[in-house]
Amino acid sequence: MTWYDLAPYYRNIASSTINFYTHYRGVNVKRTSVFCVLLLILAACGRNPAEVALVQQTADAIQAATRAAIPTSTPAPDAPAMVGNPAVGEVLFNTTHTTASGVWACSQCHAIDGTRLIGPGLGGLRDRAGTTVVGQSAEEYVHTSIVDPQAFIVQGDPPYPENLMPQDFGQILTEDELNDLVAYVLTLP
Repeated sequence: MTWYDLAPYYRNIASSTINFYTHYRGVNVKRTSVFCVLLLILAACGRNPAEVALVQQTADAIQAATRAAIPTSTPAPDAPAMVGNPAVGEVLFNTTHTTASGVWACSQCHAIDGTRLIGPGLGGLRDRAGTTVVGQSAEEYVHTSIVDPQAFIVQGDPPYPENLMPQDFGQILTEDELNDLVAYVLTLP
């Protein structure tokens, strides 16, 4: 049995891999790229040019499908990449952090439903955050609200005072942690 005979089988695996990652968390470009490189390496190991060409076509098809699955809207050049892990974000939300204004956890001031504690409740934020500031996605809005809490102060009754939220979460949390936190907050019902 040659590589050429197995090509349809490997195409099916590649297609399944793309479909899994497409439906799991958007598109995992790194994994599909690694898969394509591995296909090319395997094809080049003692294979004839026709087999290598077939594998190249398969790799090209995988990359084309990956590119097609990536959303076409591009964020503003200075917008942070928003890919986070909500499970890690939930842990961060409930973890205390030492800030310039004391030791705080997000959960001390923000409820995960619509209830107002010290700060606004975060339940349903994903439905309203994308329309709060014109030109900003929900992810950008939440990210900015964490790293620059003075940028947007939610209206409340009574009004929320300025400088209530610690101003230094952007220096305390890494970009990955911020993305995880944003991802978690946007999953709240």
